[in-house]
Order: sequence, then C-alpha cells, then structure tokens
Amino acid sequence: MERLLIAYRLWDERSVTLIARTLTVATPDGTRVERRVLSDRVAFAAALADDIGVPLSEFGPEDIDTLWRRTTHQHAERQARQEA
Repeated sequence: MERLLIAYRLWDERSVTLIARTLTVATPDGTRVERRVLSDRVAFAAALADDIGVPLSEFGPEDIDTLWRRTTHQHAERQARQEA
C-alpha cells in the first residue's frame, strides 16, 4: 500500500476518525461507537468538512476527486489485507 489517509478530530462530545473511507464516531468514554463506510465522493467531502473540520473552500473539485480516487483505492487494499 502506498499512503493511507488518516484524519482525526476531537470535539467536546465526540471523537471522529477517518481511515481511508471508514468514518468512526465515538463518545469520549467509548460507550457509543458508530462506524460506517463512506459510499461516495459527496459523503466523503461532507465527512472531511463537517466531521473532521477540513476547510474545503481551499480545495478545488479536482483535488476532492483525486483524494476520493486515492482513498477508494486505499480502502480496497486495506479491506483485502484484513480479509486475507
């Protein structure tokens, strides 16, 4: 695997981790954890902006497309390794 997108943000009421296309939201004490795979570019961009806090205004559409393509590839590679 080349590089792997990992982003983390700690908010007052939750922590958010994005690893490739897998978004995990957890309460600080770990009693509530939600995990989902982002299904498309729109959900990916929304997670970056809303959950992680990345200012997407500094990215062009091509930049988001490039991140999405790379992240989709990373996710597939990561899943294949976990299933092996």
